[in-house]
Amino acid sequence: MAKPIKALIFDLEGVVIDTMRSVWIPADKEFCRLQGYKFTQDLGTKITGTSLLDGVRIMKDHFGIKGDEQKLLNERLKIIDGFFAKKIDFITGFKEFISQNNNLPAAVATALKLKYLDIVDNQVGLKKMFGGHVYSIYEIGDRSKPHPDIFLHAAQKLEIDPGECLVFEDAPNGIEAARRAGMRSVALTTTYPRQDLKGATVVVDSYEEVDLEKI
Repeated sequence: MAKPIKALIFDLEGVVIDTMRSVWIPADKEFCRLQGYKFTQDLGTKITGTSLLDGVRIMKDHFGIKGDEQKLLNERLKIIDGFFAKKIDFITGFKEFISQNNNLPAAVATALKLKYLDIVDNQVGLKKMFGGHVYSIYEIGDRSKPHPDIFLHAAQKLEIDPGECLVFEDAPNGIEAARRAGMRSVALTTTYPRQDLKGATVVVDSYEEVDLEKI
């Protein structure tokens, strides 16, 4: 019999905030436009989940862009910074869900760089919302998902056994990280198609479908 759920751990992008539509896609559309190319959905799929530098390399190879990688990365970062400074929206249904389950301790466990995490916090009050339990892999040694480190760190800070934590994710690597941490997971189809998220305990299209008593 599964242990009762005593804590919730949320990935950030695609789970709490909608940076795919407000930052990454428009930023990379602008980056491609400035290079003289058109951003496509296929290219976006290839870039999703990669590092900022790897994303540049993928676009460079995809279009045959000439030029220094570091210079191109700096150009991409400048554009991304501009979009992060604009309005960032919550994922539909998240605020209602977290409010309805405010009896459970909760944390954010993200791979977002600290600079951007601070911007998000200033915009939406992330740390206040989670009682200070907002953690980035860059604070604990830079081992990204699918390594379970960030989820185990969050559980330790919440003082909850990993087996009693439920992770909310939108990416295959995050789902695998939760599995390695010994945690159950809910996968949201905000970023990847349902077939890529089969490793999760439950796959849902929205927070309205989540029933904690059945997980």
